[in-house]
Amino acid sequence: MKIRKDRIFIMVAAITTANLGYQLIKTLLIISSGIWTSIFLWVLVIVDAIAIVGILWLLQNYRKRRRIEEETENNEIQNMD
Repeated sequence: MKIRKDRIFIMVAAITTANLGYQLIKTLLIISSGIWTSIFLWVLVIVDAIAIVGILWLLQNYRKRRRIEEETENNEIQNMD
């Protein structure tokens, strides 16, 4: 059951990151077409970039925590023998 939850979490994070990346590129294209003074678009670019970095950091933390959990489980199994 935990493996299924892991896969769902990673898929949702990947889809969210892809969506934010698409939105970021689309917004940058709109800005580059001549709308340089729109504060809303610049705020959207900053927020998208922060969200993408946050999701990538969350995934890195998640992978590190899972690796530590697996190592402790393996150590406990080895200590029982």
